[in-house]
Amino acid sequence: MGGVERSLVDVLRHLDYSKYEVDLLLLEGAGDYINEIPSEVNLILNDIRLAYGPLKQVIYNNFKKKTWFGIKYRLSLLFSRIIGDTAYKIIIRLLGINKSYDTAIAYRIGPSADIIAHGVKAKQKICWWHHGAICEDHDTKSWLQVWAHFDRLIAVSNGVRDILANLSNDLIPKLRVIPNMVDVEQICAMGNDGGNPYSNYDGLKFVTVGRIVVEKHIENVVNAAVRLRADGRLNFKWYIIGDGDLYNQIKALIRENNIAGQVILCGRKANPYPYIKHADMMIHTSHIESQGLVIQEAMALGTPCVVTRSVGPSEFIIDGENGVMVEPTVNSLIEGIYKLAENKELQKKVVNNSIKFIDRYTPQAIIEQFENLLNYD
Repeated sequence: MGGVERSLVDVLRHLDYSKYEVDLLLLEGAGDYINEIPSEVNLILNDIRLAYGPLKQVIYNNFKKKTWFGIKYRLSLLFSRIIGDTAYKIIIRLLGINKSYDTAIAYRIGPSADIIAHGVKAKQKICWWHHGAICEDHDTKSWLQVWAHFDRLIAVSNGVRDILANLSNDLIPKLRVIPNMVDVEQICAMGNDGGNPYSNYDGLKFVTVGRIVVEKHIENVVNAAVRLRADGRLNFKWYIIGDGDLYNQIKALIRENNIAGQVILCGRKANPYPYIKHADMMIHTSHIESQGLVIQEAMALGTPCVVTRSVGPSEFIIDGENGVMVEPTVNSLIEGIYKLAENKELQKKVVNNSIKFIDRYTPQAIIEQFENLLNYD
């Protein structure tokens, strides 16, 4: 569950299946959005998670689960170090891929891109890039070797395109920008599903939605909430929707600061939209964002946003016009919250401008760009 998966589901829901035959290879099981996949899509389900980790542990885990798939997959990866990319011919057979395609798409870097690059036969190959930064510990040399097998590399914002262009001049002719779509009709329908989750609370409702991982800086929610509570100017509760590697650390931080009554961990939700729609404010703390789809979804729902500055949101958030942009510090975050919470006129202005802005990300506009890409000769 995440922005990349949400984006892929949205594309699949709006394709014209009278023109396209689509196979969808899933590498980590069905996932939370499986019921939204159109019936026309041919699902090829696998789960390579039991192939992760030290080899002895992989063998043990697969024996325990009484499955051979993870062991076979892992051994095939080991063979790739010996016999090279030819091993991926074995891997795609394990995964159930046995035909050629007009277009093969890796919707993220990693195993998806490796499999498309080295194993799948296709007239053209396309790789999507959804990340908002490249860190020093990233294996960019390996990425460049993989991308050499692709005809197109798709960035979801202009800022991300520039980041990739700086990696190598060889990438520049391959780069295109296609943003993730914002399906307002679908988002609003899901926002109305299930009623108001805050119906028992009359104070201000803040919501933060995202994976609880390092780059999202969810600890700033806790640190800002502690300061806001001490100030006493706002009567609020702050809800965190999501899960991730740092969930238990954030839970411990909430407990250490004795603020569990005001910062509520809700876990991940297949439908987070009622939480966004009925909140007084959506607060985005991530320092790294390629586009900021959840921000745009909040804008579509008419929820004003306080957004930490990063590559993606900087392209569409105009501070004081369609949102409040803050710097990546707790002090700036608090100032932005006060700025929006205590100014009713600003709230109305932000909401009105947000809804107008979303028009450029309609399904029709994005699918047209997507189909132009598929039909490239």
